[in-house]
Amino acid sequence: MKLKRLHFSLSGFALILLVNAAALGGVAWNRSEPAQSRLLLSERELVTRHDYWRAEHSGIALRLDYRWNTATTDDLARVPLGPLSAGKMAELGFSVPQTLDDETVRRFRRQLDRDGFLVLEFNGPLYQARLSAAQTRLQQATQALAALPDNKDLQEERQRAADNLQQEQLTSSRLIVADAGSDPELLRQQYPDRQQYVILPARISAWGWRSDQRWFIGGSAEVPLAASINLPQRWHALFDSLPPHTPTDGFTQSGDKLFDAEVHFGQRFEPWVVQLHAGQP
Repeated sequence: MKLKRLHFSLSGFALILLVNAAALGGVAWNRSEPAQSRLLLSERELVTRHDYWRAEHSGIALRLDYRWNTATTDDLARVPLGPLSAGKMAELGFSVPQTLDDETVRRFRRQLDRDGFLVLEFNGPLYQARLSAAQTRLQQATQALAALPDNKDLQEERQRAADNLQQEQLTSSRLIVADAGSDPELLRQQYPDRQQYVILPARISAWGWRSDQRWFIGGSAEVPLAASINLPQRWHALFDSLPPHTPTDGFTQSGDKLFDAEVHFGQRFEPWVVQLHAGQP
């Protein structure tokens, strides 16, 4: 009986060692060169609740914040879900109906989720286009108000346009979804710059909605790896020294830079923080 218990104990210990070795080996392989991407991000792209990291000293997790390349002026696309066109859904392997009605849309939405990849562009043409659009909106609002300076609606629109431009310039994430696909190697051929484009695994879902008596279909995607990037213990004190900020979206409103973080994405696409530096007001 004692020999049997000893055998089970040794077997359990060996299993623990094997699991730990496999985990460490996976981390080492993920961080082997060359890195899949290297991005220099700030609090605009790495979001956390400041009160959370002060309350939980056991660990600090950052969330990779990205936006969808939408044409809307009100930026509601910062959430992890966003629109993929019907054509892109067909490319990703979904069965897309030719005609849209209650039944075809219902069948489309019932399709199982699929694995795919999103391409995120950092501080590139997509962000510059959004910045230019915000500047144009403010110019147009200013011109309209100059013609009717006492118009309350025009005054409010100009203020909204000014706020929108300031947000784009100082606080909004510069990571924007550029593309989606099922083959990361093909996507990398299309987006070779590893300091501007990162490719991450995503879970693709079919969805549909109705507006003005018309059906529309497309897709949404979420990136599980973007939800939690652990910050090494050696930088916890630096984070604790940063000025607190309370907006629910995690951004400072003054435009002060809190930090710069060099983030690498490895062979398994998993991100980790390589360097962290406090910013200057």
